[in-house]
Amino acid sequence: MHLNGGNSTDARSFTPLIPQQSIFFTELGFYFNQAKLQPYLKYEMQRMHITPKQYQVNLQRPFLGLPDEATAGDLANFNRLSSNARMGAGINYYVNEFNFHVKLQYEQIYYGRFTSLRETETKSGGEVKLQLTCFIFQ
Repeated sequence: MHLNGGNSTDARSFTPLIPQQSIFFTELGFYFNQAKLQPYLKYEMQRMHITPKQYQVNLQRPFLGLPDEATAGDLANFNRLSSNARMGAGINYYVNEFNFHVKLQYEQIYYGRFTSLRETETKSGGEVKLQLTCFIFQ
């Protein structure tokens, strides 16, 4: 998906807060019926490509959701600090078909941050998730 964001210069419009960006998500799994197990792999990516016009309009906003150093920096800082990627693998166990299942997932997350020298870099960290999902239909 590609979002071209907002280009309005009206201070009352929220569209400039939506930066131009590319988003990609994919998940691949295979369900083993007898065992009620579904191993899967996933990848997602969000890359910011904020335009100079969007960046200038957003500098006038009181809050961008980033540290003050990012907004005081430049357009490249905004793009690096706002972009991220995630790669993961996991397994679903379907206790009661799709009405109740348990998910265990490991995910490696890549994100932008400031170094101690106030330069931007890409850092990564891991995350383990245990999730219970229950649907109740009447």
